[in-house]
Amino acid sequence: IPYPLNRGLHRETRYRAVRFLYASTMQDLDSLWNNQLEGLTFNDYTKWGTKKKDCWTNYNYPQYLNDSSIIVQKYGFDHVLSIVELNKDGKEQKLLKFAPTEQIRTSYANGRMTWSEMVPDVRWGNRDFSVVKLYDVNTGRQKRITSRSKLFAPSLSNDGKKIVTVEFSTERKSTLAILDAETGNELKRLPNPENRFITNPSWNTDGNKIVFISQISNRKYLTIQNIDGTVEKDIDFNHENITNPVFFDNYVLYNSPYSAIDNIYAINITTLNRYQITCDKFGAYHPAISPDGKRMSYATYHENGFNAAEIKLDTTSWKKINDVEVRDIGYYKPLVSKEKAGDVISNIPNNQYEIHNYPWFHKLVPHSWGLLPLPPFISLATYSNDLLNNTYIGLNGQFNGNENTYSLGGSAS
Repeated sequence: IPYPLNRGLHRETRYRAVRFLYASTMQDLDSLWNNQLEGLTFNDYTKWGTKKKDCWTNYNYPQYLNDSSIIVQKYGFDHVLSIVELNKDGKEQKLLKFAPTEQIRTSYANGRMTWSEMVPDVRWGNRDFSVVKLYDVNTGRQKRITSRSKLFAPSLSNDGKKIVTVEFSTERKSTLAILDAETGNELKRLPNPENRFITNPSWNTDGNKIVFISQISNRKYLTIQNIDGTVEKDIDFNHENITNPVFFDNYVLYNSPYSAIDNIYAINITTLNRYQITCDKFGAYHPAISPDGKRMSYATYHENGFNAAEIKLDTTSWKKINDVEVRDIGYYKPLVSKEKAGDVISNIPNNQYEIHNYPWFHKLVPHSWGLLPLPPFISLATYSNDLLNNTYIGLNGQFNGNENTYSLGGSAS
C-alpha cells in the first residue's frame, strides 16, 4: 500500500495490474493455446489408480514392479514426497517417504531402487555433495553406497547389480561412472573426450549398452555407448530439448517438445526413422517399458496434477515424424528480436588466472553497519566477512541512557 507498481503500470500503459494487464495476458494465452490444440486427436490411455484427488496431487516417474503394479512418486499440496505402489485394481501402498525436498529421479530394477540425494558439507556452508542411495523394496531397508561424491541421475541395470551414474566434478568434468550396486565401488568409467554435459543415462536389457543425452555448446545428442567405452550411435538432435531416453527393442523412446507440446517419441536406432508415440493435450513424460515389453507407462499431466498412464506399444500405430505438425506459437520470438547481444557464450574471454592458497583474512572489510535506537538503549554495530565467507567478525557498541554507561562487544567465527 499504496501499490506503486500498479499506479506506475497505469501511468505508463493505461493498464492496471489485475483487471486489465493480467486478464488480457491470460486471455491471449488461452486463445493461443486453444488454437494450438485445434484439430488434434489425443490418444486414449488406461489410468493407474482410481483414487479421487481431493487436491492437486501428482503420480510421477512410473516404473514397473511387475505386470500388474507400478511404483510412482507421489507428492502434492497435502502429500509429502513418497514412493507408492499402484495396482490395477486401484489399491495404493506407501513404500518409502522422503524428507520434504524437490522431485528426485528414481530408478527401479529387480527389487531395488536407487536415487541421488544432496548432503551438506559439515564445515562449509556453500559446499554440498550428491550421494547415491539404494533401497530394497522387499525388506524396506535403505543405505547410502557413496559418500562425499558428486554423482547424479543413477540408473540400475536390469539385474539390479550395477548402477550407471553421472559424475559432474568441481572441475566441471562430466563422465559416466559404473558402480557396484551393493558396495558403491567404481567398476568402470566411460570416456567423454569432448567433455559433453551428460544427463539421463539408462541401460539396455542385456546390460552392455547405455543410452543418454549429451550436450556440447548448444547442440543435443542422443548417444548410445557400449560399456567397453566405444560409442555405437551419436545422433544429432540440434536444439531439440530431448530427455529421458529408454531402450525398447530396436528403438529408443524419449521425451521431446518437437510439436510444441511435450510428448513421447521413438527413434529406430538402425534406420534413424523417428515417430510420435503419444499425443497428449498437456504433456507426456518419463516412459517406462513393462516386463513383457508390450506396454508403456508414462506420466501425463492434467489440471489436478500428474497421473500415471499406460498404453499398448503398437509400432504400427506410431506417427512418422514427417506427419507430425509443429504448432509452435513462437511466444519467445519478440523477445529474441529485441535482444542485441548475440551469442553471449562466444564473447566470454578465456582468461587464465593464477591459483594459490586462500589466506584466512583475505580482504576482511566491513560490509554493513547499523544504528538502532531503542530507548533507553542506542546501539551501533558493524559486520565484516571475507570474500569467500570463510571468516566473519562483528563489533557492536551500546549506550544505556538510564545508567549513562557504555558497553562494547564482538563476535567472530
